[in-house]
Amino acid sequence: MLHNSLCDAWGIEVPIFLAGMGVGGRATPPALVAAVSQAGGLGVLGCSGLSPEKTRRRIRAVRTLTDKPFGVDLLLPARIADAPPTRTAVRDEIRARFPKHADFVQELIRRHGLPDMKPADETVVNIDYAKAVLEVILDERVPIFAAGLGDPDFLLERARAQGMKLIGLSGSVRNAVRQRTSGVDAIVAQGTEAGGHTGTVASLPLIPQVVDAVSPTPVLGAGGIADGRRIVAASRWARRRCGSGPPSSLPTRVSCSMRATTRSSRRTPKPSASARSARERPCVPTTARSRRPGRSRDCRHWRRRTSAS
Repeated sequence: MLHNSLCDAWGIEVPIFLAGMGVGGRATPPALVAAVSQAGGLGVLGCSGLSPEKTRRRIRAVRTLTDKPFGVDLLLPARIADAPPTRTAVRDEIRARFPKHADFVQELIRRHGLPDMKPADETVVNIDYAKAVLEVILDERVPIFAAGLGDPDFLLERARAQGMKLIGLSGSVRNAVRQRTSGVDAIVAQGTEAGGHTGTVASLPLIPQVVDAVSPTPVLGAGGIADGRRIVAASRWARRRCGSGPPSSLPTRVSCSMRATTRSSRRTPKPSASARSARERPCVPTTARSRRPGRSRDCRHWRRRTSAS
């Protein structure tokens, strides 16, 4: 059975969550969110890019379809550049500051006979926007909030006061530890299979490492988990620590984190992963004169400079 202690704590039957995907909520409409919650999982609304009013309407639409727990996902970037209040104003600013870029785009539109599209929505994702949508989520007393980007630690006190649970998203062990320190109730370990948004580490190596690093904080696996077989596999990854073969099959073992390796074509034309040297410096391309004998001139060969010590 998939039912576990997380299900009991969060009021669901199975630990299967709908990711709150899609800018403007196009990928996770209220009907889909409610259907997942009704089936015993946890539906999550993707509300990034929606105005506060539309966010409120979607939250209330879910509540008309189910009385089960559900969540809202919102992007919370650590830094957002100052921007005009509307998308039309953003376009005007681009034309004023980068006229050559704007002229190039307009020429492409004319050359290919494309329509001059106007913004469908004037919402601009900035600090004021994020605060306004968060106020709606808190005012509507949504039971679960997922930060698709950034740390929700600043919400901790208000969330705890109204019983809201917080989910942080991470694509690396380092970020997962940061989320745990911020006090979230669960962490999503998202592999690169989930659209590539959170990095290059795949789900298989990522999930067990995050489990080990943040225990006892619950970990939700994400990325390439789309059927029953992969749900079972993710459950096993989350319950067991990273394993290795018997000592006889691994005469030499090197223990390092996922950030302690580099991908390079130094030894062969095919890329391979290897542990970083403590003296390693950034990659620089070799010249034709420095290619080793037998190498194709078309091969992208890279070398690494090390200190002379």
